[in-house]
Amino acid sequence: ENVNPVIILAVLYGVTFVLSAFISNAAVAVMITPIGIILASILNVDPRPLLVAICFGASCSFMTPMGYQTNMMVFGPGQYHLKDFFQMGIPLTLIFWITAIYCIPIFWPF
Repeated sequence: ENVNPVIILAVLYGVTFVLSAFISNAAVAVMITPIGIILASILNVDPRPLLVAICFGASCSFMTPMGYQTNMMVFGPGQYHLKDFFQMGIPLTLIFWITAIYCIPIFWPF
């Protein structure tokens, strides 16, 4: 099967940042890393771009207060609502996603 590795990179990044919104970043990275390695092996490509995408995706914890501990620390005292995190976090996450999909293959070729 001739699957474009950039599509796999984009999907892996997307799955990782969605999970990272609700689960600890480190836990998500540990869960998704074996999947990235297996996918790279199946596609017969260098695993580094996929692993970098996993690391970057796990670090995109802007969408919810549960995504990162400092988000939770300011959530109550700042009187923020979940909607506030979505309004700022979703556009920021999408910008990072698009930038990563473009830049990762340049710096870490398949």
